[in-house]
Amino acid sequence: MNKAKRLWLDDCRESLVQAVGAAACAGEHETAARINAILIDIDIACEMCYTGKNARKARKNEEVKTMTIYGRKITNNDMAIIADYMLDDIREELHAQLAPCSNEQFLRAYLDRDPDFIEILRREFDFEE
Repeated sequence: MNKAKRLWLDDCRESLVQAVGAAACAGEHETAARINAILIDIDIACEMCYTGKNARKARKNEEVKTMTIYGRKITNNDMAIIADYMLDDIREELHAQLAPCSNEQFLRAYLDRDPDFIEILRREFDFEE
C-alpha cells in the first residue's frame, strides 16, 4: 500500500474514532458498537499493511486513544458500556454542551454533575478514586 493510501486510511480511522466517542456521548451505543466494528477491520488492514516502524507507530497511536481515570484505562468500548449506566437527562445535556469531547472530559463532567456515579464505576467497573 502506498503512502497516500495509508494516510487516507489513517484519516478515515481517526474520523471513525471520533464518531465512536460522539455516538457514545449521545447514548447511541448500538451505533458506537457498529462503528467500532469497522475500526477493528481498519486496524487489521493497517496491521497487515504496516511493517516495522510503522506498525509500532500505529500501536502507539492506539494506546494514546485509551485514557486512564481513577486508576483504570477507558477505551471507547468501555465508555459505550459506562454510558448505559448514566442518567439519560444528564448524559444528553452534557453531550449537547461538550460534544465533541474526549471520553475523559465527558466522564469527569458527568461525575461533577452526578458524584454518586463513582459508586457505580467502583462496583461495576473496578474503578478506584
